Amino acid sequence: MKQSYRLSSCILMLSLITSACGAATTPVAEAPVATEAPVATEVAVAAEAPVPAANGEVLRSETLIFGSPGPMAANNFSPISVGSGVDRGTYGLFEALFYTNLNTGELIPWQAESYTLSSDYTGVTLKLRKGVTWCDGVPFTGDDVKFTWDTLIAGAPDLMDSAKYKEYIKNITVVDPLTVEITLNKPAPRFFKDAFTIGHENHYNIAPKHLFKDQDPKTYQFYDLEKGLPCGTGPYHVVSSTPEQLILDRNEKWWGTETGFSKAPAPKRLIFVPIKDEQACANLYASNEVDLCGDLQPGLLSATIAADPEVRSWAKEGPVWGAPDGCGYNLGFNTTTPPYNDVNVRLAFNYAVDRQQVSDLAYESSNHPYIIPFSSYMQASWQPGRVQAVLDKYDRGTPSQAKVEEYMGKAGFAKNGDGWWAKEGKVFEVNFIYLTFMKPIGPVLEQQFKNAGFKTTSKIDDKWDATVFSGDQPIWVVVHCSSLTDPFEAYTPYHPKWAVPNGTTCTLWMGCSRWANKEMGELLDKMEAIPSDAAQDGKYMDWVVRATEIYLEEMPEVLITEELHPITYDEHWWTGFATADDPYVAPYYCCWSASNLYLYRVQPTGATE
Repeated sequence: MKQSYRLSSCILMLSLITSACGAATTPVAEAPVATEAPVATEVAVAAEAPVPAANGEVLRSETLIFGSPGPMAANNFSPISVGSGVDRGTYGLFEALFYTNLNTGELIPWQAESYTLSSDYTGVTLKLRKGVTWCDGVPFTGDDVKFTWDTLIAGAPDLMDSAKYKEYIKNITVVDPLTVEITLNKPAPRFFKDAFTIGHENHYNIAPKHLFKDQDPKTYQFYDLEKGLPCGTGPYHVVSSTPEQLILDRNEKWWGTETGFSKAPAPKRLIFVPIKDEQACANLYASNEVDLCGDLQPGLLSATIAADPEVRSWAKEGPVWGAPDGCGYNLGFNTTTPPYNDVNVRLAFNYAVDRQQVSDLAYESSNHPYIIPFSSYMQASWQPGRVQAVLDKYDRGTPSQAKVEEYMGKAGFAKNGDGWWAKEGKVFEVNFIYLTFMKPIGPVLEQQFKNAGFKTTSKIDDKWDATVFSGDQPIWVVVHCSSLTDPFEAYTPYHPKWAVPNGTTCTLWMGCSRWANKEMGELLDKMEAIPSDAAQDGKYMDWVVRATEIYLEEMPEVLITEELHPITYDEHWWTGFATADDPYVAPYYCCWSASNLYLYRVQPTGATE
């Protein structure tokens, strides 16, 4: 029988597992507790000082515990500075103007009630919700919005995504406390939606003017528990934060319940702990010590569910367990570095990749081949018809050794006596890097490239940005994201404005290919200026088709498979998580703003042990 734990021992166990586990045989200690234990009012990890509990004794059945990948920022909760902990602190602490259910496209107003575009798409009128307050009772108003965006523009490019604000926003006017008018530098019908409603990966939270106005935004960390900081508008406040755990307790006076906007979230306490790897997640699920714990690869997920039917993923059954996250695994090139500056070499790599084999071997058929960056959120609307005809014409998705040899020959390469591609007596050596979370894909691609005649090595490098961003790394595997709504968004990373010279840091990580195609830039500029239209005979679709042709002709990167993360939950203590059966939001609680809505949907199961 699974046992419950006092939180002091539970978190110590988590700390030990995250530092030591990894093998399937890692033991999980059990405490012989017959009835549900309260979550301790003193939470300790190693020598951590006691933490006061705002709610007195908090039971495990009242505590929602998240496993988070990697280390956590312990003392920086600024919503505008680079390197802060807002990805995790966003949960219950900060709120968004709007949320979006990407499964349906439904806009969910929150701090704001509505926004309206001007007829020429150069202006936005934002209406805020009456009654929203910061945790200290100060009203949330247009002054906070203007202050935040003005600060970001003035601090570009050194503040969080500030370059985007500076590019698009000309000025902000506070008409009244609940009305803000934004004037844009150019027609941009998608800018406000993409920046302030989607909440994908990056979170654009508003900072409280009265707490930031006298601070240096580049260095201010917004963290002083004795002064009640950090302070957001959300229903939770931070009571402890270390690299080992983040604890938030529920505010009993939250604007949402005070105004009747929403019921209070059921969990009294939220805890975030860093998890070393997926095996650690599986071990913790076995003893009900975490409720949400990242994604498990299909084999481990199946084994975990077999041992504990209370664990589940987005889908109830495989092989496709996960939900789309708007990204795809891709092979990236520095297209200014020989020989990757030769389109023939890039095309040869494309035909060396067997996408279905990557899916089958690396991901146990849990995802599917991906040719252009149209995720499942947008494929049904945009890919059928003329775009599919282009895909059929170029046939970039069928692996072919004959085409590898054709294009490498055009690039001036020939195989040497050892069967490796060489030029002028020098073997072409391929050394690609990839991230830990993508470890299944590396060996499969390495072998495929060897089979095609490329002398290849690969390695995991989680500090890939140090060399890729500077232009020193010529080839890598990462993800192409931003493929959520329409083709303009999907193709934006290919705009030549991102093509900075080697030695200059990439300003958009998905634009580190340094590929500059003038016609692609002109097409994207035209697409940006008008709303998207999927009509097959419309001018917007004309531009989409041509952009797709250019991409397939030039192959600035090679997309491999769509990224479908099998996000997992343990439903022992809590139920009501977003799933394919109840898709009220996309399930990415590690990173996406709308998953804040979990807090209002999850309910205790009634378990006491």
